[in-house]
Amino acid sequence: GDNHPQTARSLGGLGIVQFKLGRFDEAEKNLLAAFDIYTSELGEAHIKTVDMQAWLRNFYEKTGNPEKAKEYSAD
Repeated sequence: GDNHPQTARSLGGLGIVQFKLGRFDEAEKNLLAAFDIYTSELGEAHIKTVDMQAWLRNFYEKTGNPEKAKEYSAD
């Protein structure tokens, strides 16, 4: 279904590829969707959630939004 971790895995993988290709609007949408699913279905401490959080932090750092990156900081 839409909130299944497998859906998050697909969205996250797609978001990472889009990020690497410079398709930032699409990447952000898919990375956020994956993070939201992992957070709700697996919890904040799960490795998949933490990994997607790191990708979001990296995304916002690389796209010039350090304030947004801080929201996804592990601290």
